[in-house]
Amino acid sequence: MRGISGPAYIWGDGLESEAVWLAKFANSKSPHIVRMYKHIYEEKGQKTIDLDWGVVQRIYLEFCPGGDLANWLAKYILKYIPHISR
Repeated sequence: MRGISGPAYIWGDGLESEAVWLAKFANSKSPHIVRMYKHIYEEKGQKTIDLDWGVVQRIYLEFCPGGDLANWLAKYILKYIPHISR
């Protein structure tokens, strides 16, 4: 999207690898893999949050009512390992 500036983003910051792995795991048909509805794409931000302006990259994932992996790890695993901080 030419002519539109936005938050600094460098390809390789992590979103691409997440999308690649999710695409690879999608073939497994496992109920434990979050479904990816839309792979990485760029669009004009909608200004819904501070970083959502200019050109933004998005990936659309399945909604998981139980929360994300980071929260699960913090609740059930990391609290028992004192040397690992969040």
